[in-house]
Amino acid sequence: MTEIAADPPASSCNRLYPRPRFQEFQSLEPDPFLRRARDACGRFAKGSSGNPRGRPRGIHNPRRRVPDLAARQLGAPALSDLLDRKPHLLRPLAAQLLPPPLAAIDPAERLWIDLSSLRTVEDLRKVLATDPQNAAVLNYLGYMLADRGVKLEEALGLIKKAVELEPSNGAYLDSLGWAYYRLGKYDQAEEQLVKASQRIGTDPTVHDHLGDVYQKTGRLKLAVAHWERAVAEWNKTVGPEVDTDLFASVQKKLESAKVRLAREQSEKP
Repeated sequence: MTEIAADPPASSCNRLYPRPRFQEFQSLEPDPFLRRARDACGRFAKGSSGNPRGRPRGIHNPRRRVPDLAARQLGAPALSDLLDRKPHLLRPLAAQLLPPPLAAIDPAERLWIDLSSLRTVEDLRKVLATDPQNAAVLNYLGYMLADRGVKLEEALGLIKKAVELEPSNGAYLDSLGWAYYRLGKYDQAEEQLVKASQRIGTDPTVHDHLGDVYQKTGRLKLAVAHWERAVAEWNKTVGPEVDTDLFASVQKKLESAKVRLAREQSEKP
C-alpha cells in the first residue's frame, strides 16, 4: 500500500493512524494551546487551530470583550440588535444598566427605627412609657399587634398617633390601612393604602395589602394587578431582604385569583 504522509511528526501534531507503512498526519502548527496561536485581541490566528476560518466553534474566548455602555452609549434598537447577535452579553450589560442591588434591610429599618434591642411588645411598651411621642415605636407596636390580629383597637390608636406625628410617612399610612383591614373597615383601609402606595410605590408589602383589600371587596382584577406588582417588586430585591414565606403566600393568592378569573371568564355567555 502506498505511504501517505503530510508534514513530519512533531510534538504538536495529531497522529491519526499509526500503522506500519501507513501514516497520516494533520498539522496543527502553531499549537493552538500556546499563546502565539492567538493574536493581540485574544482571537485564534487564522489556521492555527486546524480550522482555516480561525477559532473553532464551541471554544470559548476568555478575552471576549464587553462594550462599555458608559463610554459608548447605545440606543434601544442598537442594544437590541447587539443582544440578538450576542446573547451572552445580556448578563454583563444588565449589570452596567441596572442599579446595584439593595443591601439586606431589617424590617425595623423600613420603619426608620433602630430596634436591635427591641423585639417584644413589652420592650416597645417600655420605650413608649418614657417617650410617648416616638412615632416609629408607636407605628411598629401598632403594626405588630394588627398583623397578629390582637388588640386591634389599641393597634389602630397607636398607629393613628404615629400618622398624626408624621402624616406623610408612607410606611405609617400602610400600617394604618392594614389595621383598618384587620378591623373589616375596607373603605378606610383602601383610602390609607392608596395614599401609602403614592409615597412608597415600590414597597411590595403595600401592594400585597391593597390586593387583599380588593379581593375582599370583590374587585379581583385589581387584586391580581397589585399582587403581580408585589411579586415584581420582590423580584427586584436581593435574597436576604425577601420574606420567603410572605412571597410564597402572595404567589399562591395570585395563582388562585388568576384561576378564578379564568373560570369566571369562561362561564360568561
